[in-house]
Amino acid sequence: MFPTTVVYGLTEDLDVSGTVTLVHRRTRIGATGRTIENDGVADIPLQLKWRVWQKDELLKTTRFALIGGLEVPSYDRNFSSRSFDPITGVVWTCQEKDWWLDWDVLYQLNTGQGEFRNDVLKYDVAYSRRLLPLEIPAKKPWGLYGVLELNGSYTTDGSHLIFGSPGLQLITPQAILETGVQLPMVQELNGNQLKHDFTLVLSLRFQF
Repeated sequence: MFPTTVVYGLTEDLDVSGTVTLVHRRTRIGATGRTIENDGVADIPLQLKWRVWQKDELLKTTRFALIGGLEVPSYDRNFSSRSFDPITGVVWTCQEKDWWLDWDVLYQLNTGQGEFRNDVLKYDVAYSRRLLPLEIPAKKPWGLYGVLELNGSYTTDGSHLIFGSPGLQLITPQAILETGVQLPMVQELNGNQLKHDFTLVLSLRFQF
């Protein structure tokens, strides 16, 4: 999967984002050994985030935001639900000089058919801590951070997935480079869904 996300700040407290994900899928049929490959575009989530509360202290900030949006169908025959699905959620962040903690909860009301008929509750918790440098440079500040995440999703058909996700972040004023791995910890599947293997993650963010 190759997602591209664009975030634009409308005001200090309000931003809008959209994600377009290119997908390459290779499926091996166990009984026959046949392999099927598909390429396409997944459905596109459009989100609005509104920071409703912020408390700033010396070398510390705490923030709370609301999220609303809509997943718009790409109409790709291999990867699209072909339905418009509302999204709502909350985000909380606490950041100090050397570390920060984030959590979010998102609920997606799916209006599609078949495998896309079930709603999804997603939740994430992430802890980041600076590893290098020991003191933030006064000029051209940068930081190498260790990250530990817990990523979960519950589907209204009773399925539940939880991933543990350790990683590293290199943060500069202009860009953020992140690498990590998602390891399946819980896979309670209620249906004919495919089981998840580990996932390698590499992302690059530019800040303007």
